[in-house]
Amino acid sequence: MKKIFLLFIAIALSLQSFAIITLSPNSRVSILTCGSGDELYSIFGHTGIRVHDPENGMDLVFNYGTFDFNDEQFYTKFVRGKLDYFLSASSYQDFIGSYMQEDRSVTEQVLNISYEQRQAVLEFLYWNFKEENKYYKYDFFKDNCTTKIRDILSTVLKQNIVWDENANPEKLTYRKMLDPNIVSMPWIKAGFYLGLGSVCDVYPNHFEKMFLPDKLYNGIAKAELLNGKISTPLVKETVNVYTSTKGSLKAALDIPQLLAVFLFLATVGLSLWQYLKRKEILIIDKALWYLVSIISVLLFFLWFATDHPSTKMNYNLLWASPLCIVLLLTCNSEKFQKVYRVSLALLMISCSLVMISSVLKFQSFHILWAMIAPVLIMRASLIQLLKRQNEIVSK
Repeated sequence: MKKIFLLFIAIALSLQSFAIITLSPNSRVSILTCGSGDELYSIFGHTGIRVHDPENGMDLVFNYGTFDFNDEQFYTKFVRGKLDYFLSASSYQDFIGSYMQEDRSVTEQVLNISYEQRQAVLEFLYWNFKEENKYYKYDFFKDNCTTKIRDILSTVLKQNIVWDENANPEKLTYRKMLDPNIVSMPWIKAGFYLGLGSVCDVYPNHFEKMFLPDKLYNGIAKAELLNGKISTPLVKETVNVYTSTKGSLKAALDIPQLLAVFLFLATVGLSLWQYLKRKEILIIDKALWYLVSIISVLLFFLWFATDHPSTKMNYNLLWASPLCIVLLLTCNSEKFQKVYRVSLALLMISCSLVMISSVLKFQSFHILWAMIAPVLIMRASLIQLLKRQNEIVSK
């Protein structure tokens, strides 16, 4: 690891200290698409850009997905969306070696671009590698390690590149495009559906779809280069550098979905029993409100206290409502019984809007979180009914 770090420093110093080399006619530029890894930050894969010139002894991979684990405020910046990502460079052998060690597939697409275009790509990368240009604020959907390379091709090749609108034909929202990569991680999927707001439920166009490595791979594979009236494929050659032994992702038992069904049925059974027995068990509702209150604070934090664009406009706050905090504070107070009852009624209305939002497709809800809405409605209705029955009996 120390050798790799020292090599990175050497490459960084050489790129910033010396003039841009003039590539030889035998040079080539290629896109490296890497498969998913086991860590959360790597499950969607990765994209790098390789510049190889054997005559000049250059074989570098430029990587826009780098961040500094050693930053003293790493976790604070990461949570608040203020962590700087930056462009780094490593030798091709070290790059491939690290992915082979992690058993992650790597595919290379050699670009069918002219000598002048290859030189322009290198000059852009050198310019972007400068200290004042290398850092950027990461946006998972709009500005990441894959979109950076997509944008380089569009910037350098300009109108000469023609993207095929049918390269990724599926009509999916940003959120739904993530599902295939997290099919084996049901709790991660539940977390994504909880934390990501309605801004992720819009349909990207063919260009915007290439924010994921495999989608950019498809886009490059189908793209064309125009030279006057002559059209040629953007990719000259595709090489399978390394094939993972893990195989394709397999769906795991969806525990959150089973939990949602159990939660709903258990609530129906318990509420019916309480109604027939005319028995209040407020401790259950307090526990539910406490859990929802914690989630509410988390979602408010993600929306208003972070720079993450994808966590804005989150309609999960319709059921994860701050009203649950009010209920916890007023449920045992005779003085605030009116506030308590009004809050119960408002919570029922708010939770009803979850179903409307889902039907009208304002936002996609995970079944686990969507099921909490009717659970809260049932519990609030039961509390109101039992209170009215008790008031009638007392009279």
